[in-house]
Amino acid sequence: MKHDPKAITAALDLYFKGVSQKKIVYHLKQFYGVKVTQPCIVKWLRKYVSLVREYVDQLVPQTSGFIHVDEMKVNVNGRLDWLWNLMDDDTRFWVSSLISQRREVADARATFQDAKQKLRAMPIAVAHDGLQSYGEAFKNEFYTNTTL
Repeated sequence: MKHDPKAITAALDLYFKGVSQKKIVYHLKQFYGVKVTQPCIVKWLRKYVSLVREYVDQLVPQTSGFIHVDEMKVNVNGRLDWLWNLMDDDTRFWVSSLISQRREVADARATFQDAKQKLRAMPIAVAHDGLQSYGEAFKNEFYTNTTL
């Protein structure tokens, strides 16, 4: 790459922290003296995400046994769907994210099933906002005769 690796790293870091591409371009110019365009940022993202994907996909989360799960409405192509997120309490490792059209036990179970494939050990407890779907889904996925 013709640009400073520190600037490229900063751009990727800012992007994954939710900063807009326009603000990233401004930041790079202001702090690194690097003049780039938004398409250049996209090119960097494509290149470096593909380079680390194989490595990242092999990561196994180190988890504490206590997990947090929550859902929220998101706009998906003009339709409001549910985004389900599950992360470890101690390490803050993001274990699972799924989108569904409903907010029922089956949808909560799908989130736990995805997490089950990624976790090394069975979670001890789950913290959530009180949605009844969570309790039943957690019990059905983690406290049956099946093992991880």
